[in-house]
Amino acid sequence: MAWGAFSCTKPGDLLEGTFVNVQTDLLVNPMTIQVLNYDGGEVPRDISVTAYGADKDQIFTVLGERELTLSYSNADKNAAFLSLAVRRIVEFDEQDPLEFTLKFEAEGYMPLFRTFRLTNNTDRRMHNIRMLPIGANLDGLNQETVSIQQGSNGTTERYSARTPSANNNQRVSVEVAPNTRMMDSNGKTISGNVDAYVVSYDYTNRITNKVAPASLFSNNARAKNGESLGQLNFAPVAVYSIDMYGAEGEVKQFDKPVKVQVEIPFGTPHPETGAPIKPGDELEAWSFNESIGDWQEEGRASVISENGGKLIAEFEQTHLSTWFFGGRRYCNPPTKFFIENVNQPQNGPQTFYYVEVINTLNGNIVGTFNNTRFYDGEIITLIVPANFQNAPAVVQFEIYQFEGDATPLYTSPLFAPCGDQLTINLDDVLAPPAGLGTTFFVDVAGTCSSTFSNLVVRPTLPIQFRPSGNTGWNPLGWLDEGEGSTMALEKGEYYDFRISYRTLERCVFNLQVPTADSTVIIESSVYNYGPGMPFMETIDVDYVDTDNDGIEETVFFNYTNINVPDQACQEYIDFLNAPIN
Repeated sequence: MAWGAFSCTKPGDLLEGTFVNVQTDLLVNPMTIQVLNYDGGEVPRDISVTAYGADKDQIFTVLGERELTLSYSNADKNAAFLSLAVRRIVEFDEQDPLEFTLKFEAEGYMPLFRTFRLTNNTDRRMHNIRMLPIGANLDGLNQETVSIQQGSNGTTERYSARTPSANNNQRVSVEVAPNTRMMDSNGKTISGNVDAYVVSYDYTNRITNKVAPASLFSNNARAKNGESLGQLNFAPVAVYSIDMYGAEGEVKQFDKPVKVQVEIPFGTPHPETGAPIKPGDELEAWSFNESIGDWQEEGRASVISENGGKLIAEFEQTHLSTWFFGGRRYCNPPTKFFIENVNQPQNGPQTFYYVEVINTLNGNIVGTFNNTRFYDGEIITLIVPANFQNAPAVVQFEIYQFEGDATPLYTSPLFAPCGDQLTINLDDVLAPPAGLGTTFFVDVAGTCSSTFSNLVVRPTLPIQFRPSGNTGWNPLGWLDEGEGSTMALEKGEYYDFRISYRTLERCVFNLQVPTADSTVIIESSVYNYGPGMPFMETIDVDYVDTDNDGIEETVFFNYTNINVPDQACQEYIDFLNAPIN
């Protein structure tokens, strides 16, 4: 039963832990982040999350904790969730957004930075990220590894590493001079052997957009002198990272610069002029400043011609992080889409889609977006990194039901990467096909005993789902004060469901959506009314033909006659009284 039973052992523990999911007047949950492994395997259990940026102090967990802690499930080890919250009294909108960057790191994995810009607390968002192990072989990542020997004066000789040729015809090489001293972020010398990983990111590949080490836009970029530059979009020509690790820690800086060269394919447009890049040109060099969680201008890389006619952009850098050569885009005003979709009112049944944004000049994917609703009246602002500064309408997006689907549901008209405004009518293309037109409504409420003044508990929480056998989760919808609805399910089909909301973890696998009226009995393995008196309730599943056409297109899950055990009510009271720290 899709909405009512969530247990890793049996369909039966919906209320178990519900107290931590009741929306209070203190916090709202505008975004949930799903953390996956790059290959769909198990996610590491030691992921730590650090917030950066102007509004980092506004970000909490849904329990009001400043330490951003992920939720893991022993029943499904291939996904973890981070449920973010902000104080309800905090106001933010498109003119004054909530801006922050999150760093995800785990032992043996590349650190991952993602930049966010929230414009309201009503359009709940779900964002996917994928963790990448150090040294992992993956299409779209072209890398080379070299072991560097060190003596008492630093490196014992000249070392170099060069990535293999990529689909985008780019190669990155790095050269470390003899007697170069390596240091950590605090300036402490790191002695002994060091393994260096040089990675070039090929953005013509879908997976690169998902595992790239940092977002290619900025909430508050810094000039070379440290001056604030505000919001920027970037036009990268080449993106690379160099990571070095020794027994004494991670190398972050050097006492003399290392030389970096990047091959530039002929015909690549210059991000400032639009003309093909040629010898004598310069490209901006930017690094991701991990101390502030944003991009910092470093200088300009020089373009030269090497023997054989290759174009090379070269730069000398004294510290390590993610870098790119290219330019900036003051995309003001940005491109916006105004959505018309009678199938999905803003406050109606929820369905989410996967989106890819494509540069039609070369077929490259310049952005991927999970879990977009396209509700009626939604305004979507485009933020994509791409090297077409002065391009006309050459971009389009494609909508898919699920990530991995072969055929899009919709392909947009062409539009410019900056300054366009398009009305997108999805009334026909996103109309539910046969079998998917059923609307599922759920109503959940419980009443505490007189000991707790007959307090009514109505949970607010997100529910995830996926077709049985799939890996990543998609948002089914939100219960909002005990009420929710969706059109994403098909009667008779099998799905997995999961609630992952900080300390509450519930899941059920391979559950068939009922095809007719039925009753589901819930028995909690945790709560009871007394010895030998387990907590048990019923959920009534009612199919209704709302327009009298002979088809039962509306399903109601009624779960409101709940006498909540005193233990659960006490835990709920304790939660409400817990201070936000």
